[in-house]
Amino acid sequence: MATANKLAVLQKIKQEKSVLFGPFSNDLTKQKKCEKWKEVTDLAESLGLVTGKQWQYFRDTLWSNWRKRTLVSKNF
Repeated sequence: MATANKLAVLQKIKQEKSVLFGPFSNDLTKQKKCEKWKEVTDLAESLGLVTGKQWQYFRDTLWSNWRKRTLVSKNF
């Protein structure tokens, strides 16, 4: 079940990648990026993957770790 929940969050990140990872512009502001990361974190929290953590923790720590693990597993 946790794998399905994690996939749901990863799909949300993929859907919003242009906002989450795109360069700043007149249309894409820091506030918009923060709001999207909050949405992703809220989804992760609703699925039981994160509890009581700020969106910055999800962005800086959990997402980073998930990404690293995926990249390492693809190399083998």
